[in-house]
Amino acid sequence: GVADGMQLVLSARAGLMTRGMYEMLQLGIALGARPETLMGLAGLGDLVLTCTGDLSRNLSLGLALGRGVSMHDAVREIGSLETWFILHARFLMGQIDVVASRAAAIAAEARARGDRYTESTARAYIMPLAWLAIDRAEDAREEARQAIALWGEAGWHHQHWAELRAQCCVDLYEGDGARAAERLEETRRRMKESLVLRLRTDG
Repeated sequence: GVADGMQLVLSARAGLMTRGMYEMLQLGIALGARPETLMGLAGLGDLVLTCTGDLSRNLSLGLALGRGVSMHDAVREIGSLETWFILHARFLMGQIDVVASRAAAIAAEARARGDRYTESTARAYIMPLAWLAIDRAEDAREEARQAIALWGEAGWHHQHWAELRAQCCVDLYEGDGARAAERLEETRRRMKESLVLRLRTDG
């Protein structure tokens, strides 16, 4: 993305991708991965998509930085990055006031530019937690419901997971662990079919 943003020749992109693949192989093998796994969809396939896909957040960030946009402005420009990572980190650090005001602003900015992905993500993933922090459980539920209504029910994506997570968080907040478990069981088939359970998040 940075190379493209700087309008370097295509061979620069190819060189960076090739070197990146080499380093992924070296690191993966050192950690016990099989080379054939890294040369498949989970390694090379992901690298190619990340470096060339129009919807890639990594590519979008690199393009912005390559054009000379500051990191702060580039992250704000790609609202989903701020939603998934920065705001969640701020929530875990207890910066609830910052999270609440910024999440609402991200959702409004996304709505204005017709970005349903970022709007629904901010409203389903972050804003319910902000509502719970000020003891407004029903508002948290409604925020998540409205967010998933923007996205639709076709398939099962991160937004559906975020809405499920929000509803389960409210259940637990209200002391109803049994209902949270029921929600997970009711949704298990769709989650498995979507392959979301095969994603691993380290942290």
